[in-house]
Amino acid sequence: MKIKSAQDSRTSEIYTVKELLTLPDNSEILSHLVCMHCGCLLTLTHASQNQAAYLKTRNGQNHNPTCKDYFEHEERKELLVTGKIVNGRLDSRAVNKRLKRMRQLLFNSKDGKTVAAKPKPKDKPQVNGRTTPHTRRKAVVRVIPSTDPQIALVDDTQSGHVRMNYRAINELSERLVGQTVVTGGYATEVKLSADQEHATIVLEFEKATLNVRLRPDIFQYQIGLFNRVKKLGDKLHSLRKQPEVVALLEIGVDSSGNLEAVLRDETTITFDDRPLSIFISTAK
Repeated sequence: MKIKSAQDSRTSEIYTVKELLTLPDNSEILSHLVCMHCGCLLTLTHASQNQAAYLKTRNGQNHNPTCKDYFEHEERKELLVTGKIVNGRLDSRAVNKRLKRMRQLLFNSKDGKTVAAKPKPKDKPQVNGRTTPHTRRKAVVRVIPSTDPQIALVDDTQSGHVRMNYRAINELSERLVGQTVVTGGYATEVKLSADQEHATIVLEFEKATLNVRLRPDIFQYQIGLFNRVKKLGDKLHSLRKQPEVVALLEIGVDSSGNLEAVLRDETTITFDDRPLSIFISTAK
């Protein structure tokens, strides 16, 4: 996640990257920058020939959802009021498990029965979990589950227990608004707004249609995602068959009162059981 602004820990003043670049290198402000959501120490890295200026955490880690960023900050406030954690977390393994389950339900069933799942791979030996500047944190996706998951904490053991709803597009209803569900269908087209501020992937399944939207706040911090979705739109016109899509999507309502879905993370959607980047480069 790109960090667009930082806070002076002494004065609580908030500065954007552009404002910070106007400060002299010996400014005291630059040595007291913290994340305004979680308090991580931040460093300003000046622009180079190949990269724009940016803010990063002091230990070189990406400032992503495994850090105590905005969402967890909001959860802590909610926890004080209600005593419940309102948002769940799924690591990449838990996400893939749910996507494969939905794919079996939608596209691989025979005579009304789902195909038996493949045996689970043996667990890899555990690696020392200590974080250093050279270790990568496991990708974690924020979801809003079907229940208040008091056990849905950010760790490798409990994050997989978040309860999810599995629904085909024609089974979605207004009672699911505000929740993250596992759903899917066939990708039929991609719509781009005139100002290119919004992109929509249209899914169909058994005569039902669902618009999957990418808002600017989503595709702008996932580098290249908007361009990949545009390429997907071009690809759909030349394919022999429509790709089978399964995804974790946040259900909402558009301005006309119709159900829609929001794609929060590129890692939570697959096309013919492949990530988007691989699909657009290999599909025929």
